[in-house]
Amino acid sequence: MTRQEVAVARSHIEAWKVIATGQHEHVLVLEDDVWFTPRAAESINCGWRAALERCREEGGPRLLYLSYEDAGETAERADPCDALFRPVRGLWFLSGYVLSREGAAALLRAMPIVSHCMV
Repeated sequence: MTRQEVAVARSHIEAWKVIATGQHEHVLVLEDDVWFTPRAAESINCGWRAALERCREEGGPRLLYLSYEDAGETAERADPCDALFRPVRGLWFLSGYVLSREGAAALLRAMPIVSHCMV
């Protein structure tokens, strides 16, 4: 990893620590250079509602990606619906996501993280 990638990873890990011990059930995490397309709010709301419905028994999603890029059209998707899917592999630039307190704690327990997928 480059020094910049290490710095980004460390900042996310520090955010996970705050989320895991914080008072909010779900927290929005954004990179400083994230950008949203027109109608993004509508898509995010639709995806959030679908994730809440899909994960109702667990108290909502543990991790919901909002901003990413398909790695050369190779992303593998499981359980797709109109509003969301469960990524298996092939996503880059995860610059925006919603993370639950439980999800943050799970990521911290899984350190070091090489590859992790959870919803």
